[in-house]
Amino acid sequence: MTSSLVQFFKPLASLKLTIVCLACAMVLVFVGTLDQVHIGIFEAQNRYFKSFFLYFSPPGSAARIPWFPGGYLVGSVLLVNLIAAHAARFKFSWKKSGILILHSGLILLLLGQLFTSLFEEESQRRLNQGETKNFSEIPYLDQVAMIDLSSANDSEQETAIPTSLLQPGKTIDLPTDGLKLAIHSFYPNSALISPNQLPSAAFPHLQIGPMAIAVPVEKTYKQNERNLSAVSLSLSRNGETIGTWGLVFRDRSISRSKGKTIRSFCGQSGTTIHLAFGFKNSGTIGTPALILPRISPAKSS
Repeated sequence: MTSSLVQFFKPLASLKLTIVCLACAMVLVFVGTLDQVHIGIFEAQNRYFKSFFLYFSPPGSAARIPWFPGGYLVGSVLLVNLIAAHAARFKFSWKKSGILILHSGLILLLLGQLFTSLFEEESQRRLNQGETKNFSEIPYLDQVAMIDLSSANDSEQETAIPTSLLQPGKTIDLPTDGLKLAIHSFYPNSALISPNQLPSAAFPHLQIGPMAIAVPVEKTYKQNERNLSAVSLSLSRNGETIGTWGLVFRDRSISRSKGKTIRSFCGQSGTTIHLAFGFKNSGTIGTPALILPRISPAKSS
């Protein structure tokens, strides 16, 4: 039994595999650091280190072709390689306790980084003088939110739809009043212009209001710039359309206290429900002055 386990782990314990993993890690760190100048820290982390593969898209195509292992894959293979090396080669003895402690530390380091990367959530809380909040904001992630202000105790029930679900043609089932949300168009970054500045009627655009339209522009990764997301969507109940709106990102939190409501409609029970677009909120934090229940993400269909 022991010999069969050793034979199983032996290929995974190869020193050549260790060298290949370390070489790939060096390439990732080098290329990711250089590309960080163009795409920023957040995008560089997600693209090079918090991914299983690096992808290449041919010009004019949406296809994603993997061409190099990402940080998750390199770290996972290196972790398996270290564990397999212990199982196949090392025999415990006090003389080799230093090597065991060293390798155990590397394994703990890799596991700690993996779990931190998978479950961490970085957020910020900006407060003006005299202001109170019970939530923080995630500045790198946006969300469309439906806010029900019908509670009598000055609280608000919020249902969040992350931008990862805002795909044109997708229908999202909402847990509020049996509503469905249909996505028509979504721009990761846009610019607001007046209608008379539109090059032609066929140029891609979203109607935001009577005096403003949003047109798609290239996504920015600069630290001192912010992507202005825009979405065109419609709400329906039992097959009947309630309304169609164009929403553009607003650079403050979504809440009644800040008055950042963009669109409103009447709920099934006669209550007013607001539709807004802003930073993703991390939920209830601390002792609140304004009670904001934990955000419940909507499901897509």
